Amino acid sequence: MKRLATLAALCCILAGCAAPSSPEPPSARPERNLLLEREVDLDAGEAVATLRASAPGADWSRRGSEGACFSLHLDGIYRSDIVLFRGETSFGYETLLGPVTAGKHKLVVYQELGKSATGARQVRLDDVAVRTYRTGDPLYTVMAHAPILYGRDDARSSDTPLLSYHEITRNGTNTTIQYTYIFSNEDGGTAADALMARWGRLTDIEYVYRVTLDSGGQILRAEYQDKDHNAATYLGAREGLHPLLKVVTTNNLFGEEGTSAYRFVLAPVQTL
Repeated sequence: MKRLATLAALCCILAGCAAPSSPEPPSARPERNLLLEREVDLDAGEAVATLRASAPGADWSRRGSEGACFSLHLDGIYRSDIVLFRGETSFGYETLLGPVTAGKHKLVVYQELGKSATGARQVRLDDVAVRTYRTGDPLYTVMAHAPILYGRDDARSSDTPLLSYHEITRNGTNTTIQYTYIFSNEDGGTAADALMARWGRLTDIEYVYRVTLDSGGQILRAEYQDKDHNAATYLGAREGLHPLLKVVTTNNLFGEEGTSAYRFVLAPVQTL
């Protein structure tokens, strides 16, 4: 909770679909630098990577110098992006890599020059750790159903996803998990002065997805917050149990179709 509050405070100062089943074709690969290539030995379950990294010289007060972007690939498959929103401050960024089998896997991390602000090209990758949430872990089900979110095309410099958290409610033998994202701002929503007056913050906090499971873990109901703030039934594609959603408005609301250059799977380790 302390970490969530710290990030929320930080956010106040920031300005601001087909599942891939094979390696990216050479023609689709953007300009990038290889930062890390490592074999990791994992248990079966939902894998989460923590990257401690920084972007010296990045500065959200200078247009064009906001965020550097990393991408993570596991066994040759593009899994997620991370925008280094803490700039030159070294920070631990957590992202889901998705379901994995037990054994050795190849993790690759790239600096995505084409998806970074032009003034945020210097990066440091200090440490990488990968852990697996196995069946039976209290957070396994939370991780297994977490949404994959395709961000806006300007996610490197505006309305950047910062943190994901979850809430759990129970009704008899059924369990509902709700997933929320915190964005650095909302370009198309409430003006900054009104945000501060009403909420005391500049961040945008939006629930993305909720899923209700029976006692056996089967999905009874799945909903997402659509572009009109309605709870819409989710009927879209999935990777494993993960729904694929896309930010479709400038105030960070969602649709179940389409992709973008930025794929966020922030690990919802925190609970409200």
